[in-house]
Amino acid sequence: MPPPPSTAAAAAAAHLESLLPRLASLPQYKQFHARLLTSGHLDSHPGLRARFLDRLALSPHPAALPQALLLLRSLPFPATNDLNAALRGLAASRHPARSLLLLAGRLLPPPSPPLPRLDALSLSFALRASARCSDAPTTVQIHALVIRLGVTADVRLLTTLVDSYAKCGYLVSARKVFDEMTFRDVATWNALLAGLAQGTEPNLALALFHRLADSFQELPSREEPNEVTIVAALSACALLGSLQDGLYVH
Repeated sequence: MPPPPSTAAAAAAAHLESLLPRLASLPQYKQFHARLLTSGHLDSHPGLRARFLDRLALSPHPAALPQALLLLRSLPFPATNDLNAALRGLAASRHPARSLLLLAGRLLPPPSPPLPRLDALSLSFALRASARCSDAPTTVQIHALVIRLGVTADVRLLTTLVDSYAKCGYLVSARKVFDEMTFRDVATWNALLAGLAQGTEPNLALALFHRLADSFQELPSREEPNEVTIVAALSACALLGSLQDGLYVH
């Protein structure tokens, strides 16, 4: 006796999900897309669709990312996860500025539906793109969106914001965001440390490292320094030519 339709559909979706890690070539991606279309899973399983989009957008094949954008444009009502998959792929690509164009809706020509609601991940991927482009004005605009959307409690997003400001040379803004954070982890400290050390403020990087080291015993485990912290501090010592500080870090 055949299983109920709902059970059969769930089994088919699970089978397609199991095939995702095996996709490697562009023909395989296209065949998988065709199976999603013909089986109806493209519309009925948005989670599976978003995971496929994410894998397609991050594929090293040069034609995969354009294919992901074509898929996104073909959706009558793209979800936030669909948009985020494309934003992530573009931010990591050779042309990260296109991620910012997509965020602004300029890669979805009319009569495209309105963009889905942005979330913390959307803004995080856009910040990665603006950091790679050293686009400080866009980082400022995304910061305004962070505040407007009310996602200022997201530590990963704010850490990415600190990193983007630092890489764009806006070190004062990076420090301000860092100081205003009520919850941090070691990645937050590392983002600011590396930005100060690699920028124009190696002295401030060492001062921040001393602040971290002096309060080490009182810090929660999530803020404990790691090898990235040490590398950033040593970079500041090297820029200053300070053997004494280097010995302290050691």
